[in-house]
Amino acid sequence: MSQLNSNTSTPVVSIVTLVICILAIAIDLVLTVLATNNPWSLQPSDAAILLYIVGPYLALAAVAWFGRVSRRLAWVIFLSSLALTVWGLWGAASHAYFYQTDPEYRLVQPIGVFLIPLGQWLGSAFLGVAVESHRRQTSIRKTDHR
Repeated sequence: MSQLNSNTSTPVVSIVTLVICILAIAIDLVLTVLATNNPWSLQPSDAAILLYIVGPYLALAAVAWFGRVSRRLAWVIFLSSLALTVWGLWGAASHAYFYQTDPEYRLVQPIGVFLIPLGQWLGSAFLGVAVESHRRQTSIRKTDHR
């Protein structure tokens, strides 16, 4: 078996991160639909809200794709993505559960539905900036050694 060279092929952990992000998008969409009063009443204008909710997973997938240059970086992205994904899915599942089981919960606007994706957006933006900074520093070091 050949060794996985981080300079020529994608680390497996990056592919796993992409799969986790895709699964998280599907699960979060299902949980979002479960937490609506009437899923058939969703309008095209709700697409912006859905993009706000699943956007961090798309951003994490993009970071994973562009951060596949080294194994160490791929592991950092994987662990960060996993933490942000678990946090987001926990928040969405909690909201969907209480929305379905507690009639009084439906009477107030839960703020966590908007704050958790905002935290995920901020976390994925920070991770993206850190990955790009690492990539630039690595490319500068490579050009200095030539």
